[in-house]
Amino acid sequence: ALAAVRIAQLFHMYNGHCTFFLIGTNVRMHPDAIRTMVWFGDDLGNHTLSHPAATDTTDTNFVKQIQACEQVLNGMGLTTRPYFRFPYFAEDSHLIDVVTDQGYLVVGSAWTIEDTGPRRSAAHSIATIRRFISPGVIFVAHPNSMMTYEAMKVVLPELVRQGYSFVSISQLLAGTDGQ
Repeated sequence: ALAAVRIAQLFHMYNGHCTFFLIGTNVRMHPDAIRTMVWFGDDLGNHTLSHPAATDTTDTNFVKQIQACEQVLNGMGLTTRPYFRFPYFAEDSHLIDVVTDQGYLVVGSAWTIEDTGPRRSAAHSIATIRRFISPGVIFVAHPNSMMTYEAMKVVLPELVRQGYSFVSISQLLAGTDGQ
């Protein structure tokens, strides 16, 4: 949670926003971190209660996972609607329909900036962003990692100098730069 709050603060420092896809069990453990993200104006999205792969469970159980995550946020007076991201990007057209039927918009990404293998490092994340950055691109990173924070600390000022701004999903869809 400390890394996530620092990441939110860093985006805020550069007049930017991001979207945090939340796992319900983590929200229960770190409600103050979630409130800080909201205070900074970042979007929240649903990433299920406990991060199962949708392809490894029944539709009924998966819907319960989505609803349970939403209920955790509702208990704080917040919502994850309308954004949803599949754990592990484990999805297919049927599962996308299941999520859509729950009233969510499935958000994918162009690139994941972290490698979970032995090459995982802030330097690898920075190199991925530098290589694939373009207007409107969505990168996925894990905000529970200080490695992500270290990468953002390096790359955000570079991107600002290049004229980029950082927006939440709602700002991206609305076509605004958040200013």
